[in-house]
Amino acid sequence: MKRIHFDWTVVLLVLILAAAFGVRVYGINFPLYHWDEGLSLNDAFYAVGNSMAMLSYEHGSLYTYILLLVWTPLVMALQRGLPGSFDFFLVFYQNPLLLEMTGRLVSVLASTGTVLAVYVLAQRLYSRTAGLIAAFFLALTFVHVAESHYMRVYALTALFSTLAIYYCIRIVDNHRIQDYFLGGLFVGLATATQYSVIVLIAPLLIAHVTTARREWGGSAWSHLLNKPLLIALDTAAVVFFLTTPYALIEFPMFAGHMKWFFLSFANHAWVSPEGQPVWLFYLTEHLTGGMGPGLEVVAIVGVLYTVYRHRARDLVLAAFPIVLFVSLNSGPNFARYVLPIVPLLLISASKLLCDLSDRFALQFRTWERQTALSVVACGLVIPSALNIVRFDFWLTQPDTRSLATEWIESNIPSDTKIVIEGGGFLGPTVPPSRTMLDAQIASGAPNDFGALSWRALRASLLDRSGYQVDIVARIDREYRGGILVGFIPSARIYADKGIDYLVTVNWMIRDENDSYTASFQESLDALYDRIAEFRPTHMFRYDPYAWRMDYAALAQVVPGQPEFGGPLLTIYRLHGSGE
Repeated sequence: MKRIHFDWTVVLLVLILAAAFGVRVYGINFPLYHWDEGLSLNDAFYAVGNSMAMLSYEHGSLYTYILLLVWTPLVMALQRGLPGSFDFFLVFYQNPLLLEMTGRLVSVLASTGTVLAVYVLAQRLYSRTAGLIAAFFLALTFVHVAESHYMRVYALTALFSTLAIYYCIRIVDNHRIQDYFLGGLFVGLATATQYSVIVLIAPLLIAHVTTARREWGGSAWSHLLNKPLLIALDTAAVVFFLTTPYALIEFPMFAGHMKWFFLSFANHAWVSPEGQPVWLFYLTEHLTGGMGPGLEVVAIVGVLYTVYRHRARDLVLAAFPIVLFVSLNSGPNFARYVLPIVPLLLISASKLLCDLSDRFALQFRTWERQTALSVVACGLVIPSALNIVRFDFWLTQPDTRSLATEWIESNIPSDTKIVIEGGGFLGPTVPPSRTMLDAQIASGAPNDFGALSWRALRASLLDRSGYQVDIVARIDREYRGGILVGFIPSARIYADKGIDYLVTVNWMIRDENDSYTASFQESLDALYDRIAEFRPTHMFRYDPYAWRMDYAALAQVVPGQPEFGGPLLTIYRLHGSGE
């Protein structure tokens, strides 16, 4: 009888993928707390009634179209017919978690798929052991896990970027036309998901030039217009425009959005780098907390090691992280922007560890070296894994916003005028009154996108009472179209308008230099009384969903110990109002 060989690699890979999926899918039923997720919803709903055009092109279109592929059958089943924008809004307002969770599941699956792609890439580059270690690292890397909980583009971008690098490596190995085609395909898909990863062209060029010189000789420049490379670049361009069609159909609108994006974001560090260069801030904040200090050091040394080896395959692997990281030195310095290069950093880390282990091949037996390698790998991910456990638990806890909403509905009469900070996501979600919605619907065109949203919200509220609510970013500042146009000197402006209640959110104040002016705070205290405060168990300095994780506060979270998450919310009442 033929003996069956048991492959432990498959078993370990399945366990790693199961763990990766579990820590990413856990807790994705939290409410809508992020502007990017709201933007994804609005873009998708708008596209339904506007021939697949978008409201905004700040991010690529592909992710939005994938969301529509997932959501449309659900909405059709619930509405029993071909849905329009109104139907999407109605389904969302009636059961928001249905669309939120299915949208987030796209990110979860893409992120878990990236763990598998990392194994395949590292295994092809180096060995099965390197592939398993790299996949294990990525499965339990906090920054990758945390970003995979959200309905936004970054997890999908990381998947497509990793696959693009995989086919660049195949170009080096095989120099086959189909690999050029597939490499270009994934470069186009990645760029259509997140524009900044267009720098994937760098490893594609390195793969082509090194391979062409090996095959045909001559200078590097002489091969830049060869047929295989043109096929890859043309494929990338065609795929990009097929999945971002309005970049061509309505180029002036698309170009206008891109101009606004670059003027608003270029050379502007939205997250304070605290006196450091932005590139150093990524290393000392986002990657240190998001990967763990030990794993980060090994990953960086691993990248330097691959460059030192300067073999064609290693240079292809290192090119994308280096070029993208350099590009991150200007513009918004959010942790999520580094996500596409994290898988490649971890592959470099795994290669370094495997090569160090091989240096002891003569002194130790194979099982001894593998055991030591496993212990080191587990030790490196412990800080990141602990952050994952804390974060996943924290996501499932009651939030101050929901507590404040319940308090308002129980203690403040309906149709009362309320102004709430937070831009619609950082403050409590207070339902608008029917009279307010009726007035807004009557003032707009019947098929205007905003009016469709108001009509759907009105239909979903049924007989539920609500409030004359005005959502603002900051109560001490005036914004138009998301742009700051001036400061409000006194809270008297709200008292004169008959605003009975104000709700403030501490996450809208980024640091001590961003606080209300002394005169504004004095006017607020003089005209309004603090009547309620909702304080989280652990005070996070920033909004960890959209802005920046406070790792010191996260370290205080104790899984299994009930607590409240969210910002510090304060409710003010106008003197003599509602007493």
